[in-house]
Amino acid sequence: MPKINRIRIINFSYNNDHRHIIDETFNFYGGENGLLSLANGGGKSVLVQLFLQPVVPGMKIQGRPLADFFKRRKQPSYVLLEWKLDGGGGYLLTGIALASMEVRGLDGDERSRLRYFTFTTRYPQSHAFDIAHIELVKKRGGLLEVMPFREAAGLMGEKARRDPLHFGYFTRDDGELYASHLASFGISQEEWRNVIARINDSEGGLEEIFLKCRNSDQLLNTWLIKTVEKALYRDREDARRLEEMLGNLVSEIIENEEYIIDKEILEEFADGVGGLGELFVALLEGLEEERNLKGILAALSHALAGEIVQMQDKKAAGEREIHFCRTEKEHIQLEERSATYYRKRKSYESMHLAWE
Repeated sequence: MPKINRIRIINFSYNNDHRHIIDETFNFYGGENGLLSLANGGGKSVLVQLFLQPVVPGMKIQGRPLADFFKRRKQPSYVLLEWKLDGGGGYLLTGIALASMEVRGLDGDERSRLRYFTFTTRYPQSHAFDIAHIELVKKRGGLLEVMPFREAAGLMGEKARRDPLHFGYFTRDDGELYASHLASFGISQEEWRNVIARINDSEGGLEEIFLKCRNSDQLLNTWLIKTVEKALYRDREDARRLEEMLGNLVSEIIENEEYIIDKEILEEFADGVGGLGELFVALLEGLEEERNLKGILAALSHALAGEIVQMQDKKAAGEREIHFCRTEKEHIQLEERSATYYRKRKSYESMHLAWE
C-alpha cells in the first residue's frame, strides 16, 4: 500500500484569514508516522480536511464546506500529496488546485462556489514536476507569485495530453475517472471517505469508532455490511473497488500472518544456533590465520621469484663468459699453431737454400 512521503500546501488561509500558509512542506521521510501538534484552535481539523482534498475532493469535516475558506479570495490554493509506491515503484504526486468562483443565487446574492481540478505526476526520483520542484509558485525578488488557476490547469492538461503515462489531469466532472486512476495505485477513495474522514469528523472520532465496533457483530453491522450494500446498490465500479479494498485487506492479514510465522522461525533458529557461537569464533580465527599465512607465503613466493630471476641472469652471464673464454682459447691455440708452422717453414727454406 502506498505511503505518504511528503505534503505541500501553497497559499492557504484559515481562521478568518488570521493564519496563512504561504508555502509549507511536511516531510514524513518515506512514510513514517508523524504528529502535527497544535494548540486548541490551531487548525488541526482544517489541515486534516485540507489533506483529504487531493484524494477525496470537496470532502467535508465537521460539516464545514471547504468553500468557506475561499470567500473573498482571488488566488488559488494548491494541496499536494507525494506517495511512496510499493516495490520500488518510485513516487506518485496527487495534487488539487482550489479556487473560489462567485455564482449568483436565486435570491440575487452572490455566493462562493468551489472550483477545482486534480492532477497526478509519477516519477522514479527527483523530477521537474515532483512535489518540491513543480513551479506552482515562483519567487520574484522578495515576493512569491502563485500561478493562476487557469494557467495551472492549462499546464497540467497539456502535460497529461503529451505524456499520459506519467501525468494525469482531471476536471471536476472526472470524479469517477480520477477515483479509478487512484485505485490503480492502491489508493482507495472509499477508505479515505469512510475511515479517515470519519475518524477526524469529531474530536473523539477514533474513540467513537472503536466503541461502535467492540465485537465482530458490531464491526460487520457498522462497517462491512453497510459498505457492501452501498457498493452493490451504487454501481459495478464501486463494487469492483470494494473487492479490491477487501482483497488488499485480506492480503495484508495474510502478510501479517506470514511475518509472525517468519518471526517464530527466526526465533527458533536463533535459539538453535546459540551454541554454535564458539565454533563460529574458532572458524573466524582460523580463517584469519589462514589469511595471514597466505600473505606470508605470497611474500615469500615473490621474494623467491626475484632470486630465481637474479640467478638466471647470473647463469646467463656465466655462460656468456665461458663461451668467450673458449673462443679466446681456440684463437690462442690457432695462433700458436700458426707460429710453429711459420718457424718450421722458415727453417726449411733456410736449409733448402743452404743445400743448393
